[in-house]
Amino acid sequence: MGAFAYIIDAFDVTVTLCFQNALGSLSKAVKPANMGVGIWARQQANAEANLKSASSTVGKALIVATVALDVTVGIYDNVQCGASVKKIAWDAGVDAVYSTGKTLACVKVGAAIGSLIPVPVVGTLVGAAAGYGASLLIDTCFSSTKKWIKGLFR
Repeated sequence: MGAFAYIIDAFDVTVTLCFQNALGSLSKAVKPANMGVGIWARQQANAEANLKSASSTVGKALIVATVALDVTVGIYDNVQCGASVKKIAWDAGVDAVYSTGKTLACVKVGAAIGSLIPVPVVGTLVGAAAGYGASLLIDTCFSSTKKWIKGLFR
């Protein structure tokens, strides 16, 4: 499962960098001579708000995709092993809760660390690396706990 999550993480970083590039381009745009300052400022503010909203929506969609992928791979593995419906359902629930918590924690860690760096692209890359590191740390520390919880109802 890990490789799929890392592909989604890489896609997330790419999308974030694209949105930051668009925001940078927006801030460098030149006001047309036939437009008033107030209208120009309002249009710029609306465009920036729309970009930030779109970025947030894409980020949330990637979190959902990560969790859905983790649960789907777990179900597939259990079906291939001939597990009972009860085990498949229990493992899917554990995977959903674990993956959601892990993903949200890693996003928060990455965002917090990335926001400390004032250079937009560098902050994003450092934040992504921090989130990746947090993901590895969580997997290392809690993988046995996840297996133990899954084993409760076998």
